[in-house]
Amino acid sequence: MRSAFIEELTRLARLDRNIVLVVGDLGFGVVGKFAEELPAQFVNAGVAEQNMTGIAAGMALSGRTVLTYSIANFPVIRCLEQIRNDVCYHDANVKIVAVGGGMAYGSLGMTHHATEDLAIMRAMPNMVVLAPNDPVEATLATRAAIEHRGPVYLRLGKQGEKREGPAASAAVEMRVRHEHSSAAGVRQRELSGHCFQQTASRCDGRIAGPRPFTPRNCPVSRAR
Repeated sequence: MRSAFIEELTRLARLDRNIVLVVGDLGFGVVGKFAEELPAQFVNAGVAEQNMTGIAAGMALSGRTVLTYSIANFPVIRCLEQIRNDVCYHDANVKIVAVGGGMAYGSLGMTHHATEDLAIMRAMPNMVVLAPNDPVEATLATRAAIEHRGPVYLRLGKQGEKREGPAASAAVEMRVRHEHSSAAGVRQRELSGHCFQQTASRCDGRIAGPRPFTPRNCPVSRAR
């Protein structure tokens, strides 16, 4: 999935100079091609995920579309305060990309396992969560994340995932449908019989879009 992601991101970044990739000093076997071809749109923030997220938020608030990239739980749990305060509450156009969801990095131990990330990111205000199943869906999820204005969490597998169903064909038609619901504001993406749905704060028979905190639904307000 990570190869499908970087190929699609590189293609999109060639067309839009405002797309910037910020990495945490890793993944150069994957992101190296992007860095070589588009050096002005690539930043290595070092082993400093909190700093990486703060840089991304600042660039996004200056008009850029910024992606942070690291493995497993590092771009999520290590810098959760920056995601919550700098990205989500400002509705910044930052896409957080984690590769190796679940226990894909199993041999490296629990420090490299991403087992709480979906629950955490779905609780963040304004956050959209995308978890593709195969490389074709990863390509389309990357495209959808860039098109969406606002925070996105893109959770990818590590490598070797098989293509599934009709997506095995060379050309996959993507049909994008926007549904407007007064209650949930659901926006659904259908692709060749499969669908992505934006996820965030709740599930009521279908996965709902993000809800900003208001005095009525904010847990702190209710506690008072």
